[in-house]
Amino acid sequence: KKGDVFDERVLEESKKNINDFFEKDGFTFVKIEHKILNKDNKDAKLDLKFFITEAVKSYVRRININGNTRTLDKVIRRELLILEGDPFNGQKLKDSLNALKRLGYFKSVDVKILKTDTPGVVDIELDVQENLTGSFSFGVGYDSVEKTTVAVGLEEKNFLGKGIKTRISIQTSEKSSKYNIGITEPYFQDTPLSLSGDI
Repeated sequence: KKGDVFDERVLEESKKNINDFFEKDGFTFVKIEHKILNKDNKDAKLDLKFFITEAVKSYVRRININGNTRTLDKVIRRELLILEGDPFNGQKLKDSLNALKRLGYFKSVDVKILKTDTPGVVDIELDVQENLTGSFSFGVGYDSVEKTTVAVGLEEKNFLGKGIKTRISIQTSEKSSKYNIGITEPYFQDTPLSLSGDI
């Protein structure tokens, strides 16, 4: 703002914020440059000028997904808030990336926005790196009623790459044994409804 102390980092952050503003409105490849005027001014006051090259509103032609060696394409696409044919929206794209990261299926999720031969049309390229999604637990305990107790558990968050959560647990002691098998389908019938069951 006028009267602030000049800071190069804050300047770059300001340019990023301006770009985010345009991306939320569907503009891509906005070019933002700056010029510092009156550098040799004796009173140490600078003038800052921004140059914004206007861009056209863009539409999404294709969304390509790379690196998902295990997770099915549809499991990734159902988390996306922006679809092929939609107007480009930078905020929806960021929210989609955050939704993919929250799944816990991937070590990293990166995105590239690619120009195409058609003005106002872009491709989105998602690069994911698969993560281990299974866990194993083991425990031993003792009490006066059950005596020695042994518990073993297996859990998988992305069974067969379909995003299905499965769990198996066994707890056995000198007095009793308990077995549990459970499954959760987070997108039952391809709708955002979760169906869960345990035996």
